[in-house]
Amino acid sequence: MVNLFIQDAKIVFMNEAKLKQWMQWLKEEFLALVTDDDTYWRLQEEVIRRNHRLLTMRSPYFDMLNYAYVSTTTSAIRRLTEKQNKDRTNVSLRIVLQEIDKEPTIFATQITRPQLQLDLAKLEALEKTIKPYADRIVAHHDKRGIAQTPKYGDLREGVVILGDIFRKYYALIEGVDSSLTIDYLEDFDIFKFPWIENQSTPSG
Repeated sequence: MVNLFIQDAKIVFMNEAKLKQWMQWLKEEFLALVTDDDTYWRLQEEVIRRNHRLLTMRSPYFDMLNYAYVSTTTSAIRRLTEKQNKDRTNVSLRIVLQEIDKEPTIFATQITRPQLQLDLAKLEALEKTIKPYADRIVAHHDKRGIAQTPKYGDLREGVVILGDIFRKYYALIEGVDSSLTIDYLEDFDIFKFPWIENQSTPSG
């Protein structure tokens, strides 16, 4: 089977074992992405929106949290949807699909070329939406600015689209599905006790 791998920092044709290794690298990125996304939105729904005091408070902590979610998510989506760089050193889900598209007979019995090209079109559309903000605001301070900041709903939808596409091709290459979930033992238990302990006032 003809596939790809990274050798001497460049991507070349590779064997199936190397392709599986590459997908494992991408899986780690996806696990981090979906975990951050799930944690952020469950925090909003299970903690903040259930506490009327938090809903009416303005805090730089919330600003930091929101910016961290937007910048981290846009950066991850940018990396996973980017096309091949001129040095052929980067790895992304889009590149995997493009290389499969060059050899459409490899997985012809599992996926049709129109399906593959539709998935590629989805990845390209995601990059087009995210790239200006990721490049000009998150990665650099570009004086050109951007026309529009990505909306929270757009980011959330982008994570879902990426996850669905990744799981499809992970199963295709590995022969098994990937749930892309991480279970924490304590989860939100950190919010079940006061963060600031009572401190006695020093005696005069």
